[in-house]
Amino acid sequence: MSLIVAIVCLFAVAEASVVLSLNGTQYFSPDIFAASIKAGASAPLPTEPTPATVFSVSQDVITANLLESMIAQFLNIDDVFSESFLSSLILSTKGDVTMADDVVPYLDAIGCNAAYFENQLDVPSGPYFLHPSGSLTKVYRLYWDFNFAFAEALIQTDDGQFVHSAGAVQDDITGALSIPVPSRLYFPPTSEG
Repeated sequence: MSLIVAIVCLFAVAEASVVLSLNGTQYFSPDIFAASIKAGASAPLPTEPTPATVFSVSQDVITANLLESMIAQFLNIDDVFSESFLSSLILSTKGDVTMADDVVPYLDAIGCNAAYFENQLDVPSGPYFLHPSGSLTKVYRLYWDFNFAFAEALIQTDDGQFVHSAGAVQDDITGALSIPVPSRLYFPPTSEG
């Protein structure tokens, strides 16, 4: 009986975890949900896990220049974030905001298919996978460990514990692990470090 329960639990975990290749780069997203959003009138939720970017916006007016500078900053400091995550944008705001006239043409130009507005979403800015349920999961870029420097691949949970990464499979002919690396954007600098 316990074997059946274990198989069902394993299936549930595998169903929520996602490994995707975006423009030739492998990404892993574990079944650890970071937050949830709701579909808006202008943007329904996706039908499959989709790359998305959360932007924490403190300004009252969102402009194309603001979005462009945030994207440039993300690309400059983070090796996990890429332009592939711009297909869906989630704008976390503090109250009512106004969008400048240049935003919609800019979103079209960068290939954004959906934009969602959330009031004070409690996650850091950065890349995520948006699931059909509206759940957001963190994204890890997978690097192959061809030098066999790592014995195991781990990811950190929200409570500070470390768990084995289901996305780090021995998929290479040499048996090299794929090591999940989190986005630097999830760990903004603080006064402590």
